[in-house]
Amino acid sequence: MSDMDTLDLLEEEHQSVTEKLALLERAIGWLEEIDQQLELGTQAVAEMRRYLADEFRLHVAHEEDVLLPVLEQTPGAPQALLPELRSEHRELEDLAVELIRKVQAFARLRGPWSAARDELSGVAWRFYRLLDQHKDKEDREVFPAARRLFGAAQCEELARRLDELQAPKRPREGKKQAR
Repeated sequence: MSDMDTLDLLEEEHQSVTEKLALLERAIGWLEEIDQQLELGTQAVAEMRRYLADEFRLHVAHEEDVLLPVLEQTPGAPQALLPELRSEHRELEDLAVELIRKVQAFARLRGPWSAARDELSGVAWRFYRLLDQHKDKEDREVFPAARRLFGAAQCEELARRLDELQAPKRPREGKKQAR
C-alpha cells in the first residue's frame, strides 16, 4: 500500500460503518413494529450479525493494530484521545458479541416476541449510539490529525502493519507442521 492508501481504506471502512448503522437503525425500527415488519427486521439484523462477526472485527483490528500504534509514536497526535478510543473499541466488541447472541436467540424464537425484541432493541441501540459517537470522533479528530501529521515514514509503517495483518499466518520456522 502506498502513502495514504491505509488511511483511505480506514475511511472507506467508516463509510461501511455508516451504512451498517443506517441498516441497524432501520432494523430496530422494524423490530419495534414487530407485527408488520418482522421479516424485514429479522433479515436486517441477520445482515448486521454477519457484519459484526466479520467486517467490524477486521476494522477494529485495522485501527488497533495499524493506526493507533503509529499515532501513539507521532508527536502532535491526539494522545489523550487514544486510550478512550481503545476503551471504546473494547466496549463495542463486547456489545457486538452481546448483540450477536441476542440476534441468535431472537432468530430461534417462535413467539412471544416482546421481551426478546425489547432486549435485542436495547442492546442494538446501545451499540448504535456508541459506534456512531466513536466513528464521529475518529472522523473529526483522528483521521484529520493523521493526514496532517503523517510523513512518508508513518505512511510506510501503516502500510507495513496493514500488510502484516492481512498476510496469511505462516508456521514459525523450527516448528513441525501437523500432517
